Amino acid sequence: MAEMVEVPTNPNYIQNALVMEILQKHMENFDWHGEQVVLDADCGTGEITQTILFPLLPKDATLIGFEKSRELFDYCNKYKTEQRLSFKNVDVRHIDLFLSWECNYFTKIFSFNSSLWMQSLRRSLYNMHAIMKNDSDILLIFLTPDNPMNRAFENVKRRALWERLFSNRTWFYQTNDPVNFIRKLLNEIGFNHVYCYLKETSTVFPSWEAYLELIDAVNPYLPGLPRHHIKDCMMSIRDFIKYDNKIRQDPETGEITVRYSVVVAVAKKKEEKEEKKN
Repeated sequence: MAEMVEVPTNPNYIQNALVMEILQKHMENFDWHGEQVVLDADCGTGEITQTILFPLLPKDATLIGFEKSRELFDYCNKYKTEQRLSFKNVDVRHIDLFLSWECNYFTKIFSFNSSLWMQSLRRSLYNMHAIMKNDSDILLIFLTPDNPMNRAFENVKRRALWERLFSNRTWFYQTNDPVNFIRKLLNEIGFNHVYCYLKETSTVFPSWEAYLELIDAVNPYLPGLPRHHIKDCMMSIRDFIKYDNKIRQDPETGEITVRYSVVVAVAKKKEEKEEKKN
C-alpha cells in the first residue's frame, strides 16, 4: 500500500496557472547570461518552486527557496527531486537576515506569496534588494487590500472585543491605489525600471473548509492572542467572510470561487557606479 502523504496547508492564495501565465510573460525579458542564482522567497510547500519555476530556468541555474515555517521547510526538503534546487529555513522579513545570508548574492528573485509578509512589507523588500546582485531582476505578486480575507479581518476588528486587542494592528497596506503604492515603495527602496500593473483573477477551492483552512493558516492576528480567544477570533472571521460578495459557492459541487486582484511588479536593481575623480 502506498504511503499516505499529509500535505501541510499551503498558505498561498495564488493559483498555479496564474503564476505560470505571469512568468511566461515576463521571464523572457530578463537577462539570463552568466551564472544564475535564483531565489523563491516564501515558497510555501515548494510546489510552485519545483514544478513551475524550476523548469522555466536555464539548465545550469541554481534555485533556492526560502521558507520561514519549519513544518513547510521540512516538507519541501522531504519531497525535493532536483539537484540544483535547495530549500533554506529563512525568513525574508527578519531584521537580522544578513546574519544568515550574504548581500549581493542572487541574480533573480521571485515571490508569489507576499500576503505572508505584508505586515513587514518595507523590511522584506529592503532585505530582498540587499541580497540581490547589481543589474539583477525581481518579480513579485501582491494581493491587493480589498481581498476577502483582509476585508473580513478589518470588519472583525470593529467588534468591541477585537477592537481592544487589535486596535493598533493592520495586515495589508492601506491605499485605494495599490499599483501606484507598490510602484512608489519599490522606487523608495532603490529598485529601478519598476513596472506594475493590476490583474483581476480568481481561485477555486474544493469546499468552504479548504478555503477557511487557508485563512486560518495566514491569519496574522492569531500569534500572541490569548489562547482562550483564538477559537472565537477564527469563528468571527469565518462569519464575515461567508457573506463577502467576491465569493460564490457552486450549489452542485460545493466549490468556492474567490475573486480578487493582484499587483504584478517587475523591477531591476541597477546601482549607478560612481565615476572616479582625478
